[in-house]
Amino acid sequence: MSNYNIEKDDICNLTSLIKSDTNLRLLDAGCGDGIFTKELVSLGYNVVGLDNSKESLELFKENNPNIPFIEANLLTFNTKQPFDIIFSNSCFHLIERKDQHMLAVRLNKALKQNGELVFEFEGYNSSSKVHKTLERIFNENGLLYKNDYYLPTIREHANVLEDHGFLITDALLYSKFMKIKKGLRYWIESNIKKAFDIVPIDLKEEIIEEALDRLKNELFIDNEWYIDTSRIRMRAIKIK
Repeated sequence: MSNYNIEKDDICNLTSLIKSDTNLRLLDAGCGDGIFTKELVSLGYNVVGLDNSKESLELFKENNPNIPFIEANLLTFNTKQPFDIIFSNSCFHLIERKDQHMLAVRLNKALKQNGELVFEFEGYNSSSKVHKTLERIFNENGLLYKNDYYLPTIREHANVLEDHGFLITDALLYSKFMKIKKGLRYWIESNIKKAFDIVPIDLKEEIIEEALDRLKNELFIDNEWYIDTSRIRMRAIKIK
């Protein structure tokens, strides 16, 4: 489930990268609550959602009651009927760096030959204001801050895909200030988990409160929390 308010332009800019004909089979990988799924169906694709979050899939069913979905982990997902297109938004950065090659293998196996992979996720230096602020506060408390996210450059992620039979046709790294649905506290608590594993609960609360206080002038605008994202948008073809 995305933590950001998704705008119509965001959906159109990403779905416009799909070059295949409509009415083909499309896997929405990391479909979350199905915001993009609904748009993909309206464009004419035969969409199947996939996510490993029961909470997100409950919302998916509410938003898309007639669209099939699979509850599965992308790193272990198998299908006997490969898809023509795999689409994904705001998912791949949540998968650890060490597992990115396995992800590419799974995506390749789930696609037909010459099938399309179209996706967007957070890239190099994304959410840097939050991460750098937390790192400083951790250091002040004698703790080591570990960023959970996989935030590659375009070249770094392209290398992973090319190692596993993909040809990159389109790639863009862009920056965007995005509104957070449930506020920065919720974003930190739901996205930055490993870093807080070593932190006592009381100290965790102090660190988050201090981070919110330090970031308020930059990221709290008109009574809404925003975050400074950098995003990779990419299209690739399975060539082997």
